[in-house]
Amino acid sequence: MTNYVACYGDGTYNVGTHFKDVGQSATHASANKRGLFQAGKAVSFRDCVDGLSQTLMHSETRSSVSRKPDSGIAKNVVGLSKNPSLCLAAAKDGQVEWWPFGRGSRWCHGDLTLTGFQTVLPPNSPSCTSENGIHDAIVSASSYHQKGIHALFADGSIRFITDSIDTGDLEAPGVSNVNGYGAVGSESPYGLWGALGTRNGKETTQTLLNSGAFLALAGAGDKNTAAGNASMLSDGFMRWTSKRGNVSLYAKLLRIIDKKTIQVEDTNGVIHQVPLNALSDRDMIRAVTSELRKKDKSQ
Repeated sequence: MTNYVACYGDGTYNVGTHFKDVGQSATHASANKRGLFQAGKAVSFRDCVDGLSQTLMHSETRSSVSRKPDSGIAKNVVGLSKNPSLCLAAAKDGQVEWWPFGRGSRWCHGDLTLTGFQTVLPPNSPSCTSENGIHDAIVSASSYHQKGIHALFADGSIRFITDSIDTGDLEAPGVSNVNGYGAVGSESPYGLWGALGTRNGKETTQTLLNSGAFLALAGAGDKNTAAGNASMLSDGFMRWTSKRGNVSLYAKLLRIIDKKTIQVEDTNGVIHQVPLNALSDRDMIRAVTSELRKKDKSQ
C-alpha cells in the first residue's frame, strides 16, 4: 500500500486514461491532463509554466487493500465529470456500489484511482468513478489529520492545506477538448485548489491571493498540529509581501503604529514590526483599510 498519491491536475473527463489509448493527437489527448502526472507520458519541470512553488506534486491519502468507508471508491456515478459535486452525494447514499479495493492499495499500479488525486473536490472528500468505468474518475486527497492534508509542491516545499480551501464551482465541468466542458487553456473552474493542481492552467494565483482565497494555504514552518494550522488560517492570517515581491510572511495584522509601521503576528506566534512603505502597494492598502474598519467597528 501507499499513503502518497500523485497530482493529476484539475481535469474531470477520463483523466485516468492511458495516454496511448486516447486515440487523438498529443495536443488533444493532454487537454484535460493538466497536472504534473499523467498515465503513460513523462512531464518535466520545464512543463510547469505556472511555477514550481504554485504547482502540487504529491499529497497524502487514506489507504486500504480492500474497500473501507474512509478509503473507498464509489462506482457508477452518472454525469460525474460534468458535475463533480455528485460524488459528494453518492458517497452518502446507502445504495451506492463500491469498487472492491481502496485508495492506495497498490503503490506500483500507477492508476489514477489508486495512486493519484485531482484538485477538484476539497481535501478529505470522497472518491468516485463514473458510469464510463474506472479511468473516468474524480479521486480526492485525504489524511487522518484533523481538517486537512499535507501536500508536496514542485519546489520541494510541504504545506498544510485545509479542507476549507477555495474550490470554486463544484457543479461545473472540468476543462477538456470534448464538447460540453470548459475551454482548453482556460483557468481552473475549481478555485484556488484547482489552480494549484495545474502545471499550465495560466491561473493568476496572485489574483486569488488578493481575494483572500489563499488564507487556507499554510507555510511549511507553521504550528505543529494540523488542527492548529486549520484554526489559525481561519482567524485572520494572510500572506504579506514586500514591495519587491522577494519576501513574504503568513501573519495576521495586529495594528498600525504611528501610521508608519504595521505590527503582525506570524503563525508561530512571533510579533514582527514592518515599515508600512516596505510592503507591496496592495498590502499597504489592505493594512490601512483593515485599520479603518477596526476603528469604525469600535465607534
